[in-house]
Amino acid sequence: MTGRDLDTAGAASTMRRVASRGRVVSASLLGVAVVLAAAMPIWVDARIADAAGTSGLQVSGLRASPPLVPVALAAGAGAFALTLVDGWGRRLVSVIVGGCGIGLVVAAVLVLLDPSGAVRGPGVVPVAAATTAAPWAAIAGAVVVLLGAGLALVVGDRWPARAARQASASARTSARRSDWDALSEGDDPT
Repeated sequence: MTGRDLDTAGAASTMRRVASRGRVVSASLLGVAVVLAAAMPIWVDARIADAAGTSGLQVSGLRASPPLVPVALAAGAGAFALTLVDGWGRRLVSVIVGGCGIGLVVAAVLVLLDPSGAVRGPGVVPVAAATTAAPWAAIAGAVVVLLGAGLALVVGDRWPARAARQASASARTSARRSDWDALSEGDDPT
């Protein structure tokens, strides 16, 4: 083996460790948690004009971007589903989780592009509106969800199949039963 082959083998080994099923799912769920946490604080700080003059109005991420929480919950459910499916099902779920990640990015970017849209309503005229850092945190979490979905799509075929995990568990169970049967027959299996 040449030095280049060792570098390639080392990179492949590192990729397998980084992109294990548990780490990819955990990273996706962490991204979902960041999005959900970022949805709670104030996203838009605005000045509005009404009959009494101007006043301040603060809008949370839940009101500024209503689809954020349902899409984040769907991404979280999809991340959990990655642990349950194999083959084409895993690819499909990965694409769905990736779509949710894109939806999360779009939902946050729309607020960043038009913060006054979050405060518009009947009889409410925004004079000035600015966003806080919370939408950026939601975007960061959404990017982590996207990365997890992309990794699951690319390296998910290398994860052990669900049937193989169940077969190894049943083999251990049958080995224990046969030891018990041998003990019952008077043979010491040790």
